[in-house]
Amino acid sequence: MGARITEAFAALGYPVATVDTAPGTPRQLLEVYPHTALLSLLAREIRVPYKVGKLNRYWRNETPGMRRELLFQELGAIEAGLTSVLGPLPIERPLPSAKVKTLKAFEDALDAMISAWVGLLYLERRAVALGDSHAAIWCPADVIRRMP
Repeated sequence: MGARITEAFAALGYPVATVDTAPGTPRQLLEVYPHTALLSLLAREIRVPYKVGKLNRYWRNETPGMRRELLFQELGAIEAGLTSVLGPLPIERPLPSAKVKTLKAFEDALDAMISAWVGLLYLERRAVALGDSHAAIWCPADVIRRMP
């Protein structure tokens, strides 16, 4: 996390939650990697291919139209998973014909919603910190228990 952002939040009374922070401790700043949370949310074992900028790398052997279709399937799965845990989302999925910029904005909104969900898990004491006493990434506890 950027040092200036961390310092600004700390000055407002929100220190960074680290491995030394008990899950559920109020007024903490959490660092979250949305992809780790997606493994829990979607009950997946491998990377979820949903990043718009990596579209061509995910499905190299597919046509551009099929790549978009596969991307929309993944975005739809994420949207459905978030809706199942958060209720109706305040964002609307763009049409498949949308410009890349619009798709990227939707991806970013989903990442924000995923991070918010991890924050809720943290407050419910169902998140685990990976890191040290200076910084940590917070993940759903069930993902960590499944790691080999």
